[in-house]
Amino acid sequence: MLDIFTKKTGFVFSGAGARIAQECALSEVLIKGLTPSGEKIVPDVMSGSSAGAINIVAINAILDPGVEFGWEEYKNEVLFPLKNKDVYTFTPFAPFLGDSVFETNPLRKLFKDIVEERIGYKTLGDLYLPTYISVVRRSSGRNLRLSAKSKKHSSYTLVDVLMATSAFPVVFPTQRIRGLSGRFFDGGTGRDDLPVEAFAKEKCRRIYIISKMRSKRRAKRETGITPSLKEFVKEKMRFELSENALLAIDFLMDDLFVCELDRAIELASDKAFLYIPKLSKDYPILDFSTQEKQYAETIAWAKKTDPLHLTPVTVKRRRFLA
Repeated sequence: MLDIFTKKTGFVFSGAGARIAQECALSEVLIKGLTPSGEKIVPDVMSGSSAGAINIVAINAILDPGVEFGWEEYKNEVLFPLKNKDVYTFTPFAPFLGDSVFETNPLRKLFKDIVEERIGYKTLGDLYLPTYISVVRRSSGRNLRLSAKSKKHSSYTLVDVLMATSAFPVVFPTQRIRGLSGRFFDGGTGRDDLPVEAFAKEKCRRIYIISKMRSKRRAKRETGITPSLKEFVKEKMRFELSENALLAIDFLMDDLFVCELDRAIELASDKAFLYIPKLSKDYPILDFSTQEKQYAETIAWAKKTDPLHLTPVTVKRRRFLA
Protein backbone atom coordinates (compact mmCIF):
# COMPACT_ATOMS: atom_id res chain seq x y z
CA MET A 1 0.00 0.00 0.00
CA LEU A 2 1.35 3.40 -1.00
CA ASP A 3 2.03 5.96 1.68
CA ILE A 4 -0.42 8.88 1.60
CA PHE A 5 2.36 11.27 0.66
CA THR A 6 3.11 9.34 -2.52
CA LYS A 7 -0.42 9.67 -3.91
CA LYS A 8 -0.08 13.19 -5.29
CA THR A 9 -0.95 13.94 -8.88
CA GLY A 10 1.29 16.52 -10.52
CA PHE A 11 0.56 18.68 -13.57
CA VAL A 12 3.60 20.08 -15.39
CA PHE A 13 3.06 22.79 -18.02
CA SER A 14 5.68 23.56 -20.64
CA GLY A 15 6.39 26.96 -22.11
CA ALA A 16 4.05 27.71 -24.99
CA GLY A 17 4.45 31.27 -26.29
CA ALA A 18 1.12 32.29 -27.83
CA ARG A 19 -0.13 28.68 -27.71
CA ILE A 20 -1.77 29.22 -24.29
CA ALA A 21 -5.20 27.94 -25.35
CA GLN A 22 -3.79 24.55 -26.33
CA GLU A 23 -2.65 23.85 -22.78
CA CYS A 24 -5.89 25.31 -21.41
CA ALA A 25 -7.96 22.87 -23.47
CA LEU A 26 -5.83 19.87 -22.49
CA SER A 27 -6.02 20.61 -18.77
CA GLU A 28 -9.77 21.28 -18.93
CA VAL A 29 -10.38 17.91 -20.59
CA LEU A 30 -8.31 16.11 -17.95
CA ILE A 31 -9.93 17.83 -14.96
CA LYS A 32 -13.47 17.39 -16.29
CA GLY A 33 -12.88 13.78 -17.33
CA LEU A 34 -13.72 14.35 -20.98
CA THR A 35 -11.08 11.99 -22.40
CA PRO A 36 -12.17 8.61 -23.88
CA SER A 37 -11.31 6.91 -20.56
CA GLY A 38 -13.64 9.30 -18.68
CA GLU A 39 -11.27 9.56 -15.72
CA LYS A 40 -11.30 12.90 -13.90
CA ILE A 41 -7.72 13.88 -13.12
CA VAL A 42 -7.30 16.80 -10.72
CA PRO A 43 -3.84 18.06 -9.76
CA ASP A 44 -2.55 18.22 -6.19
CA VAL A 45 0.59 20.12 -7.20
CA MET A 46 1.57 22.04 -10.34
CA SER A 47 4.64 23.51 -11.97
CA GLY A 48 5.10 25.58 -15.08
CA SER A 49 7.00 28.30 -16.85
CA SER A 50 6.26 31.05 -19.35
CA ALA A 51 2.76 30.68 -20.85
CA GLY A 52 2.37 27.47 -18.87
CA ALA A 53 2.48 29.54 -15.70
CA ILE A 54 -0.48 31.59 -16.93
CA ASN A 55 -2.54 28.41 -17.16
CA ILE A 56 -1.34 27.38 -13.71
CA VAL A 57 -2.70 30.56 -12.13
CA ALA A 58 -6.02 30.16 -13.93
CA ILE A 59 -6.38 26.53 -12.79
CA ASN A 60 -5.60 27.52 -9.20
CA ALA A 61 -8.46 30.01 -9.36
CA ILE A 62 -10.81 27.51 -11.02
CA LEU A 63 -10.17 24.88 -8.33
CA ASP A 64 -10.13 27.39 -5.46
CA PRO A 65 -13.51 27.24 -3.63
CA GLY A 66 -12.93 30.79 -2.41
CA VAL A 67 -12.77 32.27 -5.91
CA GLU A 68 -15.64 32.65 -8.36
CA PHE A 69 -13.79 31.90 -11.55
CA GLY A 70 -14.47 28.97 -13.86
CA TRP A 71 -13.45 27.60 -17.23
CA GLU A 72 -15.96 29.77 -19.08
CA GLU A 73 -14.68 32.92 -17.39
CA TYR A 74 -11.09 31.98 -18.23
CA LYS A 75 -11.89 31.30 -21.86
CA ASN A 76 -14.42 34.06 -22.56
CA GLU A 77 -12.97 36.84 -20.39
CA VAL A 78 -9.26 36.19 -20.82
CA LEU A 79 -8.21 33.93 -23.69
CA PHE A 80 -10.68 34.33 -26.54
CA PRO A 81 -10.72 38.17 -26.60
CA LEU A 82 -6.90 38.30 -26.50
CA LYS A 83 -5.16 40.39 -29.16
CA ASN A 84 -1.50 41.06 -29.77
CA LYS A 85 -1.95 44.66 -28.61
CA ASP A 86 -3.06 43.29 -25.21
CA VAL A 87 0.36 41.66 -24.81
CA TYR A 88 2.97 43.82 -26.52
CA THR A 89 3.55 47.01 -28.50
CA PHE A 90 6.27 47.85 -30.98
CA THR A 91 8.27 51.03 -30.47
CA PRO A 92 11.01 51.89 -33.01
CA PHE A 93 13.55 52.86 -30.36
CA ALA A 94 12.93 49.98 -27.94
CA PRO A 95 16.01 47.96 -29.01
CA PHE A 96 18.24 50.98 -28.44
CA LEU A 97 16.75 51.97 -25.09
CA GLY A 98 16.27 48.52 -23.57
CA ASP A 99 16.91 44.82 -24.14
CA SER A 100 14.01 43.85 -26.39
CA VAL A 101 12.15 44.51 -29.63
CA PHE A 102 8.76 44.96 -27.97
CA GLU A 103 7.37 46.55 -24.82
CA THR A 104 5.05 44.50 -22.58
CA ASN A 105 3.30 47.17 -20.52
CA PRO A 106 -0.07 45.97 -21.91
CA LEU A 107 0.64 42.49 -20.56
CA ARG A 108 1.36 43.83 -17.08
CA LYS A 109 -1.94 45.72 -17.15
CA LEU A 110 -3.74 42.56 -18.28
CA PHE A 111 -2.22 40.53 -15.45
CA LYS A 112 -3.15 43.18 -12.89
CA ASP A 113 -6.72 43.40 -14.17
CA ILE A 114 -7.31 39.64 -14.26
CA VAL A 115 -5.04 38.19 -11.58
CA GLU A 116 -5.17 40.92 -8.94
CA GLU A 117 -8.54 42.56 -9.54
CA ARG A 118 -10.72 39.81 -11.05
CA ILE A 119 -9.33 36.75 -9.25
CA GLY A 120 -7.89 38.40 -6.17
CA TYR A 121 -4.43 36.80 -6.08
CA LYS A 122 -1.87 39.40 -5.00
CA THR A 123 1.13 37.27 -4.08
CA LEU A 124 2.56 33.91 -5.05
CA GLY A 125 1.44 32.58 -1.68
CA ASP A 126 -2.20 33.32 -2.49
CA LEU A 127 -2.32 30.43 -4.97
CA TYR A 128 -4.64 27.63 -3.87
CA LEU A 129 -2.39 24.64 -4.64
CA PRO A 130 1.30 23.99 -4.07
CA THR A 131 2.66 25.61 -7.21
CA TYR A 132 6.09 26.15 -8.74
CA ILE A 133 6.78 28.87 -11.32
CA SER A 134 10.19 28.99 -12.98
CA VAL A 135 12.18 32.08 -13.98
CA VAL A 136 15.76 32.55 -15.20
CA ARG A 137 18.14 35.00 -13.54
CA ARG A 138 19.78 37.06 -16.28
CA SER A 139 23.13 37.45 -14.53
CA SER A 140 23.72 33.71 -14.03
CA GLY A 141 21.46 32.04 -16.60
CA ARG A 142 20.19 29.69 -13.92
CA ASN A 143 16.61 28.68 -13.28
CA LEU A 144 14.97 29.75 -10.05
CA ARG A 145 11.91 27.70 -9.10
CA LEU A 146 9.61 29.90 -7.04
CA SER A 147 7.32 27.97 -4.72
CA ALA A 148 3.93 29.28 -3.60
CA LYS A 149 4.24 27.42 -0.28
CA SER A 150 7.76 28.56 0.50
CA LYS A 151 8.01 31.19 3.26
CA LYS A 152 10.88 32.71 1.31
CA HIS A 153 8.95 33.03 -1.96
CA SER A 154 5.30 33.36 -0.97
CA SER A 155 5.38 37.15 -0.50
CA TYR A 156 6.56 37.89 -4.05
CA THR A 157 4.03 39.81 -6.13
CA LEU A 158 2.35 37.34 -8.46
CA VAL A 159 2.15 39.82 -11.36
CA ASP A 160 5.93 40.35 -11.12
CA VAL A 161 6.50 36.60 -11.23
CA LEU A 162 4.21 36.16 -14.25
CA MET A 163 5.89 39.03 -16.09
CA ALA A 164 9.31 37.52 -15.42
CA THR A 165 8.47 33.98 -16.45
CA SER A 166 6.81 35.31 -19.64
CA ALA A 167 9.73 37.56 -20.68
CA PHE A 168 10.85 35.78 -23.86
CA PRO A 169 14.47 36.87 -24.52
CA VAL A 170 15.20 39.38 -27.29
CA VAL A 171 11.50 39.89 -28.01
CA PHE A 172 10.21 40.88 -24.54
CA PRO A 173 12.13 42.91 -21.93
CA THR A 174 13.66 41.41 -18.80
CA GLN A 175 11.75 41.99 -15.57
CA ARG A 176 12.33 42.65 -11.88
CA ILE A 177 10.65 40.77 -9.04
CA ARG A 178 10.24 42.85 -5.92
CA GLY A 179 12.16 41.16 -3.12
CA LEU A 180 14.74 39.60 -5.44
CA SER A 181 17.89 41.22 -6.79
CA GLY A 182 18.69 41.36 -10.49
CA ARG A 183 16.60 40.95 -13.59
CA PHE A 184 14.79 37.86 -14.87
CA PHE A 185 13.47 36.41 -18.08
CA ASP A 186 11.42 33.50 -19.41
CA GLY A 187 11.62 30.45 -17.16
CA GLY A 188 11.24 28.19 -20.18
CA THR A 189 14.47 29.26 -21.83
CA GLY A 190 16.61 27.40 -19.34
CA ARG A 191 16.30 23.82 -18.20
CA ASP A 192 12.73 24.44 -17.09
CA ASP A 193 10.93 24.68 -20.42
CA LEU A 194 9.40 21.60 -18.81
CA PRO A 195 9.90 22.13 -15.04
CA VAL A 196 9.63 18.49 -13.97
CA GLU A 197 12.53 18.87 -11.56
CA ALA A 198 10.33 21.01 -9.30
CA PHE A 199 8.63 17.75 -8.27
CA ALA A 200 11.83 16.12 -7.03
CA LYS A 201 10.65 16.35 -3.40
CA GLU A 202 6.90 16.13 -4.00
CA LYS A 203 6.69 12.31 -4.22
CA CYS A 204 4.09 12.32 -6.96
CA ARG A 205 2.42 9.03 -7.77
CA ARG A 206 1.49 10.23 -11.25
CA ILE A 207 2.80 13.12 -13.33
CA TYR A 208 0.91 14.58 -16.27
CA ILE A 209 2.95 16.64 -18.72
CA ILE A 210 0.82 19.16 -20.61
CA SER A 211 2.35 20.85 -23.62
CA LYS A 212 1.52 22.76 -26.77
CA MET A 213 2.07 20.90 -30.03
CA ARG A 214 5.71 20.30 -30.90
CA SER A 215 6.22 19.92 -34.61
CA LYS A 216 8.91 18.58 -36.90
CA ARG A 217 7.54 20.78 -39.68
CA ARG A 218 9.30 24.14 -39.26
CA ALA A 219 10.05 25.25 -42.83
CA LYS A 220 6.77 27.09 -43.43
CA ARG A 221 6.25 28.33 -39.90
CA GLU A 222 4.60 31.73 -39.56
CA THR A 223 5.89 34.54 -37.37
CA GLY A 224 2.57 35.84 -36.09
CA ILE A 225 3.38 39.39 -37.17
CA THR A 226 1.02 41.15 -39.59
CA PRO A 227 2.56 41.61 -43.09
CA SER A 228 2.69 45.38 -42.93
CA LEU A 229 4.34 45.47 -39.52
CA LYS A 230 6.66 42.64 -40.43
CA GLU A 231 7.88 44.46 -43.52
CA PHE A 232 8.37 47.66 -41.55
CA VAL A 233 10.35 45.94 -38.83
CA LYS A 234 12.43 44.01 -41.34
CA GLU A 235 13.41 47.22 -43.10
CA LYS A 236 13.96 49.40 -40.07
CA MET A 237 14.89 47.14 -37.15
CA ARG A 238 16.10 43.88 -38.77
CA PHE A 239 13.28 41.84 -37.30
CA GLU A 240 14.60 38.74 -39.04
CA LEU A 241 17.32 38.54 -36.37
CA SER A 242 14.67 38.27 -33.65
CA GLU A 243 12.76 35.72 -35.71
CA ASN A 244 15.87 33.56 -36.04
CA ALA A 245 16.50 33.86 -32.31
CA LEU A 246 12.92 32.78 -31.59
CA LEU A 247 13.23 29.69 -33.76
CA ALA A 248 16.67 28.79 -32.40
CA ILE A 249 15.38 28.99 -28.83
CA ASP A 250 12.31 26.96 -29.78
CA PHE A 251 14.50 24.21 -31.28
CA LEU A 252 16.67 24.14 -28.16
CA MET A 253 13.63 23.95 -25.89
CA ASP A 254 12.28 21.01 -27.89
CA ASP A 255 15.49 19.06 -27.20
CA LEU A 256 15.42 19.97 -23.51
CA PHE A 257 11.75 18.96 -23.43
CA VAL A 258 12.61 15.41 -24.52
CA CYS A 259 15.33 15.15 -21.86
CA GLU A 260 12.86 16.14 -19.16
CA LEU A 261 10.42 13.45 -20.27
CA ASP A 262 12.94 10.87 -19.12
CA ARG A 263 13.20 12.69 -15.80
CA ALA A 264 9.41 12.62 -15.37
CA ILE A 265 9.46 8.84 -15.73
CA GLU A 266 12.04 8.65 -12.95
CA LEU A 267 10.15 10.97 -10.58
CA ALA A 268 6.70 9.40 -10.88
CA SER A 269 6.35 6.53 -8.40
CA ASP A 270 3.64 4.97 -10.60
CA LYS A 271 3.35 6.44 -14.11
CA ALA A 272 4.12 9.55 -16.13
CA PHE A 273 1.86 10.70 -18.95
CA LEU A 274 2.24 13.12 -21.82
CA TYR A 275 -0.66 15.12 -23.22
CA ILE A 276 0.41 16.92 -26.36
CA PRO A 277 -1.92 17.63 -29.30
CA LYS A 278 -1.45 16.97 -32.99
CA LEU A 279 -3.10 19.85 -34.81
CA SER A 280 -3.54 20.94 -38.42
CA LYS A 281 -0.84 23.60 -38.16
CA ASP A 282 1.93 24.87 -35.95
CA TYR A 283 0.46 28.11 -34.61
CA PRO A 284 2.76 31.19 -34.53
CA ILE A 285 4.88 31.95 -31.48
CA LEU A 286 3.79 35.58 -31.19
CA ASP A 287 0.24 35.70 -32.57
CA PHE A 288 -2.00 35.82 -29.51
CA SER A 289 -5.17 36.50 -31.52
CA THR A 290 -5.82 32.83 -32.44
CA GLN A 291 -6.75 31.51 -28.98
CA GLU A 292 -10.32 30.49 -29.83
CA LYS A 293 -9.19 28.60 -32.94
CA GLN A 294 -6.42 26.84 -31.05
CA TYR A 295 -8.78 25.92 -28.23
CA ALA A 296 -11.46 24.51 -30.54
CA GLU A 297 -9.02 22.37 -32.49
CA THR A 298 -7.20 21.16 -29.38
CA ILE A 299 -10.28 20.22 -27.37
CA ALA A 300 -11.73 18.31 -30.32
CA TRP A 301 -8.48 16.32 -30.52
CA ALA A 302 -8.26 15.82 -26.74
CA LYS A 303 -11.78 14.41 -26.40
CA LYS A 304 -10.75 11.62 -28.75
CA THR A 305 -7.32 10.97 -27.25
CA ASP A 306 -6.11 9.77 -23.86
CA PRO A 307 -2.77 10.96 -22.47
CA LEU A 308 0.22 8.92 -23.66
CA HIS A 309 1.78 6.65 -21.04
CA LEU A 310 5.47 7.51 -21.10
CA THR A 311 8.12 4.81 -21.24
CA PRO A 312 11.78 5.07 -22.26
CA VAL A 313 10.78 3.56 -25.61
CA THR A 314 8.05 6.12 -26.37
CA VAL A 315 10.40 8.96 -25.47
CA LYS A 316 13.20 7.58 -27.67
CA ARG A 317 10.94 7.17 -30.69
CA ARG A 318 9.41 10.64 -30.28
CA ARG A 319 6.13 9.54 -31.82
CA PHE A 320 4.35 12.33 -29.98
CA LEU A 321 5.80 14.89 -32.40
CA ALA A 322 3.37 16.07 -35.09
